[in-house]
Amino acid sequence: MADASGKAMRVEDLARLVGVSPSTVSKVINGRHDVSDETRERVEKAMNEFGYSKKLVSTKVTQTIEILVPHLQEIAGNRVVEGVISCAEANNVNIGITQVNKKTSTAVMSKVLDRNPLGVIILLYRPLKQEQRLLEIRRIPHVIIGQIGELDSRAMSVSVDNWTAGLTVGQHLLALGHKRFGVISGPSESQAASARFSGFETALKAAKVDIDPSYIRPGNYQPEAGYLAANQLLELPEPPTAIFALNDATALSTYRAAQEHGLSIPKDLSVIGYDDTYPSPYLAPPLTTIRQPFEEIAKAAVQQIIAERDNTVTNRHIIIPARLIVRDSTAVSPR
Repeated sequence: MADASGKAMRVEDLARLVGVSPSTVSKVINGRHDVSDETRERVEKAMNEFGYSKKLVSTKVTQTIEILVPHLQEIAGNRVVEGVISCAEANNVNIGITQVNKKTSTAVMSKVLDRNPLGVIILLYRPLKQEQRLLEIRRIPHVIIGQIGELDSRAMSVSVDNWTAGLTVGQHLLALGHKRFGVISGPSESQAASARFSGFETALKAAKVDIDPSYIRPGNYQPEAGYLAANQLLELPEPPTAIFALNDATALSTYRAAQEHGLSIPKDLSVIGYDDTYPSPYLAPPLTTIRQPFEEIAKAAVQQIIAERDNTVTNRHIIIPARLIVRDSTAVSPR
């Protein structure tokens, strides 16, 4: 962090080199939004070139992995968090958990950077590009679980083979003779949800079965949206004989909607979910679903951070297979 004379570089020095004001450099360092992309790139390039970084509140790397998560009530996310805690404890690493949203993410990231953690796990939300850049500038390893949007060049990721899982769902329902399918999707920005549907659709196309767009209803992984979508599907003139809910919470809402419409699962309607979270095995009937390997996901994320600190990372993007768990909520098509 020194210039050609050997003196420590200051914000003012960096500003003069780039040809901007010190306040502009400060905004870039702190992840502020009110800077043009072109100016931000120039400042960050100079910061990388001269090895400049903002003085940290903590200059020592703490033995803590910070987890940033948007929904603490999201069951699948909580399963990953539990796995991270277990794996971190085995490696004598502490865990910090912070809930974030679009309004607070930049402020939260600034505080995380000041704590100078061993690494950061970003779970099920899309970090801003400048947030990822700040992590890269500080050389803080970060792993994104449940990829949403584009990744920074230095980011690492752990994800499930969602496409193959979706394909397996389609093949399972086709083998049971279903021809009219309903789908309750996930968040529109979720690449995982898109991959699940893409694999499912591929299975149907291979069997020369088309899915009418009116049978695809928007969801967001939350029960309320799933309940609304399930009711819309079941109120169609020709309702589906099978519904693929892109997570278990949505499938649970579909159970309620089916009951209220006087339908029996799986006699009248097959339902299949995704996650294999509680209480899926204990529903009546137990839910057929895709089992996500939460412990493997968590272990891989922690190991990536530790390996990055040791300069031993061999694979920056890990994809783990999921598995179909056949229970009693899917059966031969009634018609």
